[in-house]
Amino acid sequence: IEIIEGDSLQKLGDVLVNEEVVRLMKWTDGAVGKQLNDFHPGGKDYTHTIVGVFRDVRNQGFYMEQQPIALVMGGAPHAFDVRLRQPYDENLDKLNAFVQETFPDLALNFVSVESLLRDAYSSVSHFRNSVLLTSVFIILIVLMGLIGYVNDETGRRAKEIAIRKVNGASAGDILRLLSRGVLLIAVPCVVVGSVVAWYVGTEWLTQFAGQVCISPLHFVGLAVLLLVIIVCIVVVKAWHIANENPVESIKSE
Repeated sequence: IEIIEGDSLQKLGDVLVNEEVVRLMKWTDGAVGKQLNDFHPGGKDYTHTIVGVFRDVRNQGFYMEQQPIALVMGGAPHAFDVRLRQPYDENLDKLNAFVQETFPDLALNFVSVESLLRDAYSSVSHFRNSVLLTSVFIILIVLMGLIGYVNDETGRRAKEIAIRKVNGASAGDILRLLSRGVLLIAVPCVVVGSVVAWYVGTEWLTQFAGQVCISPLHFVGLAVLLLVIIVCIVVVKAWHIANENPVESIKSE
């Protein structure tokens, strides 16, 4: 936790607050030295002195807006935080075994912060993995279809390509001819797919209060990469026929 104003907790009654508390209280002249009341219905009320302000941290996950947080020196803790050394899992098991043996009547169990975060975002991880796996399969299917299309196209236009070469067309001209036909289909599809992916991704992020910015440049870069891969496949598959002796293709004429 980064303290951006004042000092850390030193004595009973001290309190640290986050930036959200300062914003809600509209303390434009600073928060250090101000009083914060801690009300207990039916019990004793306490007044704490703010000794510092720390940068906002999320203690409720990214599904909720940033919450005001106050860290108070003293009082009965609701949870114990323990820092373990490696190996973490083994030491965590030893800690829980020691607690159960020492305090058998207490329902006290330590869990790792990593497991809490993993459980909190398990649905997000499942969705991400499903989308990633599906995308990989779709790309493989599309590339297989593209290879088949190029093979069929070069076979169908073999004599046309041979005649063009006899009339002076170079291998580069032949490759551009074949690539142009593929790109006329690929470019609109990639553009539409990128726009839809950006829109769906942006809408999906609305469920989170804390969001990252999805730059359209990421999708532009991916679209360009896909088109480069498509052109490379066309060039590789058509390279043989583009450099083949035209006599071999038209000898039956």
